[in-house]
Amino acid sequence: MSTQQYDKSSLNKVLYLGICFMTMSTAIVSAQNLLSQLYSQLGFAYLGKICLFIIFTMRGILSVITTHVMKKVSIKLGIVVGAFTQIITICGGTFLAFCNKYQVEGPLCSSGTVVLVNLFCATIGGTGAAFLWFSQSTYVNACADDKNKGFFNGIFWSVFQTAQLWGSSLAAFIL
Repeated sequence: MSTQQYDKSSLNKVLYLGICFMTMSTAIVSAQNLLSQLYSQLGFAYLGKICLFIIFTMRGILSVITTHVMKKVSIKLGIVVGAFTQIITICGGTFLAFCNKYQVEGPLCSSGTVVLVNLFCATIGGTGAAFLWFSQSTYVNACADDKNKGFFNGIFWSVFQTAQLWGSSLAAFIL
């Protein structure tokens, strides 16, 4: 039986990154659950699904070119910009909530504008997600060596995936 050799400071960096991603994802999962309820209640039943489709399609398509762009951008900038775009995604749903709460009439809050704003925000979110996830994997792999890459990635994903539990629980509690 071999013992796992790794640098404690590198493991701490990976744990910290996992906790940051878990916290961010908890907020996003909670917001997505709340927004899907809001979309349904306000007559935009399929908007949430369409936005998710756009997010994951953009993420998949742009993952191909992300490797080339990230050669010119730092990992830290990729994570910060990618995380910021996730906030923009949530802002699309917040726009709909604003229009509904304050009963704003006119072209600003028309159903067409609401749909376009949400689709635009989803496109930005999917674009940023490609950079966010590429930067995350690059950072974790930079903290590891060939002997412990699997271990470090396993630690990151174990911590990160608890966000599904926290986010869904939080949304259920709020709803």
